[in-house]
Amino acid sequence: MTPETAPDSILDLLSESFPPEQVGLANPLFGTTSTEAAALHALWGKDAAQDFYSGLVRRGVQVLDGNSVVRDRVASGQLAWGLTDTDDACGAIQRGAPVQVIFPDQNGFGSLLIPNTVALIAGGPHPAEGQALADFLLSARTEAQLVELDWIAFPTHELPEGVAPDCYAGVQVQGMAVGFEEIFAALAPSQAALKALFVQ
Repeated sequence: MTPETAPDSILDLLSESFPPEQVGLANPLFGTTSTEAAALHALWGKDAAQDFYSGLVRRGVQVLDGNSVVRDRVASGQLAWGLTDTDDACGAIQRGAPVQVIFPDQNGFGSLLIPNTVALIAGGPHPAEGQALADFLLSARTEAQLVELDWIAFPTHELPEGVAPDCYAGVQVQGMAVGFEEIFAALAPSQAALKALFVQ
């Protein structure tokens, strides 16, 4: 695949340029792929999102058991390309697999970005300790350590000299313009609609 023929959008899953048996994604009923499905329902509306997923089923795009399965099939050459998470893609790169990461829809609606999060439980029994933990986890020092452990791919703090994400140093990604509250509100309805398509 050349840069000119490579996909640049998740909509390319529907393109006749790519045979359906050569492209794949994880089952959208589970994991982060279900979160992406909810995000698309929130961003595009139910009808457009359902048209997209119905099109995947009609075309016979490979729907696999998880992001790591998609990664492994692309890395082994069984698939030309597929949708997966940044950590799975980075794992393939670190193992020397002949793969390239493309963040889709950078000239359109963007890629789904899922941050690491920490939250305090309202009315919890140890608010001071909880706040101390949150402050520790959100500190620049802890973030640098998490980058070194490959836990964070896109840091928010300036990193110390010599510390950089293993796979995505310097990469800027345009995220989808959809809030997490909107995604959460769309999760149950999108799952109900997708079950009709993906549960056999």
